[in-house]
Amino acid sequence: MKVSLACVICLVLAGSCRMSEHSKSIGDVKRPSLKDVLKSGKTKITPENNHCDDREASTVEELLLGVVEAGIDESYNPFSYVCTKGGCRFGVTNCEPGQRVDCGSWNLTFQLDARGQPRPATFGCEDIP
Repeated sequence: MKVSLACVICLVLAGSCRMSEHSKSIGDVKRPSLKDVLKSGKTKITPENNHCDDREASTVEELLLGVVEAGIDESYNPFSYVCTKGGCRFGVTNCEPGQRVDCGSWNLTFQLDARGQPRPATFGCEDIP
């Protein structure tokens, strides 16, 4: 079954999907809305920012949809969306409940501009086995 990106993102934004307790901004960095991230949906993820060997996602939109679909899968924990002074990460992890080490994760990463919006040239994929 193919899920439309708009439908999935609406579910996430509406709170139908659980977000982890680590979804809050850290320090004084306010994370942009996923709607703002999606404005760069057609942006290509450059090879130097793509660290996801086995993932088929060449654009921000494809990667975001893949992460959301993986988060819906029962083998993954709730979504995490964290921004620090070093940038932002939206993703899922395959940790078991209560497990804090030896976990893998799949993330959309990006840096923020001076206005706190995603910098398109910095979108990347991070896959930690």
